Amino acid sequence: MHRAFAIPIRFTNPETGGSVVLVDTSSAVMFLSTRWKWDRGLGFFAAARACMMVLDEFDDPENARAAVVFALRQAEIDAS
Repeated sequence: MHRAFAIPIRFTNPETGGSVVLVDTSSAVMFLSTRWKWDRGLGFFAAARACMMVLDEFDDPENARAAVVFALRQAEIDAS
């Protein structure tokens, strides 16, 4: 089950210049698994795990949102 973030995650894809909006855990997982082209460090893996925990109904979507924002910032991408 996907769950919406209280505030969508918005950022500009540094490769394409296009605007990206992640509105829920499903869109975040899809982005992380298919469109993430940057450093796959600890922040990336923590974000993927946090999203999967929400999809499996073990965690709150706001924890996943925070993990995704942290991973983007760790990759030097300004996210809000």
